[in-house]
Amino acid sequence: SSSLRVLRQVHYARPSFENIGMTEGKKESTTSGLTGRLVFTIAAAAFGSAFQHGYNTGVVNAPAALIQKWISQTIDINQTAEINGTLTENRGSETSQITVIWSIIVSVFCVGGMIGGSIVGIVADRLGRKMGLIYNNIFVVLAVLCECSAKWLQSYQLIIIGRFFIGLNSGLNAGLVPVYLNEVSPANLKGAVGTVYQFVITISIMISQLLGMESVLGTEGGWPLLFGLTLVPAIIQLITFPICPESPSIFSRQQETNSKLNKCWFGFEEPWTCIVKWKP
Repeated sequence: SSSLRVLRQVHYARPSFENIGMTEGKKESTTSGLTGRLVFTIAAAAFGSAFQHGYNTGVVNAPAALIQKWISQTIDINQTAEINGTLTENRGSETSQITVIWSIIVSVFCVGGMIGGSIVGIVADRLGRKMGLIYNNIFVVLAVLCECSAKWLQSYQLIIIGRFFIGLNSGLNAGLVPVYLNEVSPANLKGAVGTVYQFVITISIMISQLLGMESVLGTEGGWPLLFGLTLVPAIIQLITFPICPESPSIFSRQQETNSKLNKCWFGFEEPWTCIVKWKP
């Protein structure tokens, strides 16, 4: 019985990785682990992705009347009118057609978002979180090319196509960025970091409204540039994000022996502590 008591004491005293992680987690402050590298990674991921989501949600609001006027000039239904009665009828038909076209322009962004959101898992597993976000900027480039050239080519269809592409981009961003930020953040910061994406969306919606004012870019010659500005965050992300690390979970799935040490790139843990605390 005495030997059994000793064995029990040894068993209870034996530390486990999970207990070590829990004990150390209780001692950490809410800002422990918030290093410059982590802040840089959060900014590169969120600004280059969440900004697209919010900005393109609100960018069509302020210049709506100007774009609809341009659509009216593009379709030019009134050219076929010969008499007053026909002219009135055509104007009514034109108004209805413009309403339908504008509704498609606004809503196709959501259609692209739904499709993009539905393939997040495939992209995240095959390309990884980081590379998925980098390649996702291809849709931004395509969207800007379509939207900015629409007025020059007198084709409202290009705006529809561009809005669809930027919707795909935003749908993928909405799934990839929160997952990536959650996986590269220390346990005590996951909740706070998880709110960054939505915060940037809110800020970018406000920016789109300010830039869309008549005194800024809300003019007949300025609204194509308003759409084109969405390329700026994409360029910044393409410059900054490649030096950020991939999510540790991707390396875990590839069964690389030193994968969990990748999290120590941020400098908030020693290598051994990273291995103890990291969980896929």
